[in-house]
Amino acid sequence: MGINYEGFERSRQDPRVLTVFRDWSRCMAERGYSYGAPGDALKDPRWGAAATPSADEIATATADVECKARVNVVGIWFTVESAYEQELIRQRLPELTAARTANDAMLAVAASVTATGA
Repeated sequence: MGINYEGFERSRQDPRVLTVFRDWSRCMAERGYSYGAPGDALKDPRWGAAATPSADEIATATADVECKARVNVVGIWFTVESAYEQELIRQRLPELTAARTANDAMLAVAASVTATGA
């Protein structure tokens, strides 16, 4: 599993992210919307059927952005996910270094072939 994907998946289960999602959900409920997590609003099946967004879709998106800002969804989630990714990088540094060395070698061969036309 890639570091980016694994960090994302781990962050989605982290108590700090789950808490901020609950805070976001409560904020949305105060505005009349019932979504458990920010992704749920995005995946609402009512959206995307028309070529232009409806007034309800715009109002929902506006509430979504306001609630994300109010409870700091982006800041908290980014911080948590980044921490998981940094830890995964530390754990897999030998593997990542070997991959970079191999990529550098392939690029050198490709540059050499391109330069000589062979």
